[in-house]
Amino acid sequence: MTFYGDVFGCTVQLHTFEEFNRTDGPGHAIAHGYLVDGPVTLFASDAAGDEPVFRSEGLMLSLLGASDPSTLSTWFTFYPKVAGSWMTCRCGPGAPPTGRSSTGTVSTG
Repeated sequence: MTFYGDVFGCTVQLHTFEEFNRTDGPGHAIAHGYLVDGPVTLFASDAAGDEPVFRSEGLMLSLLGASDPSTLSTWFTFYPKVAGSWMTCRCGPGAPPTGRSSTGTVSTG
């Protein structure tokens, strides 16, 4: 979540299993994490107990109308910094007609 907070310029709120008095996972695991005070909304948590961990081999991410094309391009420049992933950005010339959307593909495998 801290990575996405940096990307989108948001404040990150993280609450551990211990804070929520949960015993179905390690106390330091994140029970509820989210971004606040920024242009996008994102929530996440760690898997608990014997829940399967989410894995993806290819993921579509769209930030439709979240910001102007220049800002969208800046956000997408963060993704190549994530080890083993890549992302492309459609902003500016050749972008969708509104000029306010960006679509990328992330590959994590």
